[in-house]
Parts: sequence; structure tokens; C-alpha cells
Amino acid sequence: MATYRVDKQNPVLFLGNAGGGPGEYGFPNLPNAPVTVVIDFPLGAGESILQAWYAPIDNIAALMQFATIDVNPGVGQVAVSAHGYPNTVTRVRISLYALIQKP
Repeated sequence: MATYRVDKQNPVLFLGNAGGGPGEYGFPNLPNAPVTVVIDFPLGAGESILQAWYAPIDNIAALMQFATIDVNPGVGQVAVSAHGYPNTVTRVRISLYALIQKP
């Protein structure tokens, strides 16, 4: 019988020049042009990521500057796609969750 666990990371998503350090991911200020970054989630033998989601945890008001933030599970990673509105410089820290199935 399969079991499940939830793994979490806390990356920073930023627009413009509001970041760039370790664990920080930049996205463009281009309408209708999201960029995707891949964040690795270490898996054990036979494990797979079933679902992924996020929740803002710091500077929540900055979410209004992002036109889109979308997360999708992959094989051992979660893809985060985002873009912002023109002429914005901001950052938000999120909790990025992955539901992992263990064999």
C-alpha cells in the first residue's frame, strides 16, 4: 500500500532587480509571457510527485504585482511559471509544497 508525504521549500520569487541570491528566482515584467523555472525536490527510490501547490508567506501584498504564478509537478521537480506587470520591482517568499507518493 502506498504512503504519502509532503515536502516543502521556501523560494523567493522576484520581478525586476529585487533579488538574485541563492534560492531566489527572477521572472519578467512582460504581459502574457511567463517564464518557467524548475525547483528540484529530492526523491527516494520509487517516489513520485503527485501534486504541487504554493502559499505566500512573506510580503504577501507583493502578489498583486505578479500577473501569474503557476506550479506544476514533474519528475523529481516542481515547475514554477510566473510573470509580472510592466515596470514592477518586487519580491515575495512562498512555501512551495510537493505531495510525494512513496511505494
